[in-house]
Amino acid sequence: MRISWFFLVPVGSISDLTYSYRKGYYGDKVSAIWVKEAQTDSYQNVLATTDTPIFYSDIIKNTYASTVDFAMTLWVDVDLLKALTR
Repeated sequence: MRISWFFLVPVGSISDLTYSYRKGYYGDKVSAIWVKEAQTDSYQNVLATTDTPIFYSDIIKNTYASTVDFAMTLWVDVDLLKALTR
């Protein structure tokens, strides 16, 4: 038996992103790129990164447009990455 729950929340959303990378790019390397980019002038105060679980209360208090959740990233294939951002 499979049960799924769906809750409506007044703010926040989840984006399911799929990236195709060149071979040789793996989890830690891609995560480091995202962390570095989040600190640049272009993405500062826009993009955040985290490897801790995100809860509804975190989304409400978050002023960033998007937060990359490393705990919710998955390598589907050698060069295909799926990531969830909130």
